[in-house]
Amino acid sequence: MNHTVTTHQHKRFHQLSWVAISLLILLSFAFFAHLYERLAIPVQSTTHATVAGDRLVGPVTEPALLLLNADALVTTLHGGTVTLTARVRDTDGRPVPGIPVSFQSAQGSVAPASAETDASGVATATFTAGAVEGQALVMATVNDLVREAAVQVVKPNSATATHALQLELGGTKLDPGQQMNLTAVLRDGTGAPLAGEVISLFGSLGEVTPASAVSDANGRTSFTYHAGANAGQAMITALAGYASHSATFSVGIVASPEQKLFLPLVTR
Repeated sequence: MNHTVTTHQHKRFHQLSWVAISLLILLSFAFFAHLYERLAIPVQSTTHATVAGDRLVGPVTEPALLLLNADALVTTLHGGTVTLTARVRDTDGRPVPGIPVSFQSAQGSVAPASAETDASGVATATFTAGAVEGQALVMATVNDLVREAAVQVVKPNSATATHALQLELGGTKLDPGQQMNLTAVLRDGTGAPLAGEVISLFGSLGEVTPASAVSDANGRTSFTYHAGANAGQAMITALAGYASHSATFSVGIVASPEQKLFLPLVTR
């Protein structure tokens, strides 16, 4: 009898032991899973996001493209200024904000020497010409990306600094496939026409012919713009030396963001 009871107690003890061991294993798995979540989540989040104050800032992409533009091709000695615009893009062409852009030039001064890109990936600076006449190179740098822009520095009374170019359009709107006559007029600082100067034209959403022509005795040249198949806001730019002029017009139907469409109310 005692032997039967002892055997039953041993079986009961083994059953309880396996239950305890199973519970211990489950608790261990739960503990380590909870510990892994506590440790893994912060590491993953810091890889893809940063914290600025009490705000969570999204992932920052790496700069892949740097563009540099000067708002004028020519300026004058001893203080003439030109605005520089740098644009930073990633591999998908999206703006990269918060990236420092360094500006410098050996033929003048640039201020500020460094500027951060804004939400549009744009940073600006101002080039100021010094006392040396000639071509000034301005450089913008982002990491290992480098771009240069050229500005011609001339004397204040130089003819190239006072030339004026006008562009006359034969209309303000075209349909796709239509054409329009263009006239460019070049004058000096006194308003007198300049003959024998090469004037070049180029445009968007179409083609300009001829690409270049020589001004006549009245400083005028004639061109023809042929609109393409796409609609939009087209721009024509004329260049003559350091003088330039641009004009815009519509090709096809250009949707306006403020345009509203009112539909009739239909009842049954």
